[in-house]
Amino acid sequence: MATAEQIKSLIRSHLSSDPERFITVALQMAAHEAGQGHGALAHDIREMVDKARQPKGAVILKFPIDMRGLVLSEEPDIPISALVIPAAIRNRVERIIHEYRQQQKLKTHGLTNRRKIMLIGPP
Repeated sequence: MATAEQIKSLIRSHLSSDPERFITVALQMAAHEAGQGHGALAHDIREMVDKARQPKGAVILKFPIDMRGLVLSEEPDIPISALVIPAAIRNRVERIIHEYRQQQKLKTHGLTNRRKIMLIGPP
C-alpha cells in the first residue's frame, strides 16, 4: 500500500490542479508498490499514467478563478485555408501552429513552445 505521505500528496496535487505533480506522485507510488513485490499493481499504475500522458488533441487551458471572465477562448469556424496572406507569412503561421500542437513532445524534453500568435476578426 502507498505511504500516507504519497496519498496526501496525490490528493493535494489533484485538488490544486497540478497534473505534473500528480503523475510524479503516481509514478512514485508505482515504484513503491514494485519494491513491495506488488508487480501487477505497479504495472497497472504505470499503464494508467502512460495512457493519461498520451495527447488528446485540443488542449483547454484552465485559468485561475480570479481571472475567469477576463479571457475568452474560441474554436474558429473558418479553416486556416481561408486565411488570405502571402505564402511566406502562411508558412510562418503554420510553423507556429505546428509548434503549439507539439507541446507535449516539447515538454518531454524540458522545453515550451516559444512562438505565439493571436488572430482576430475578419480581414
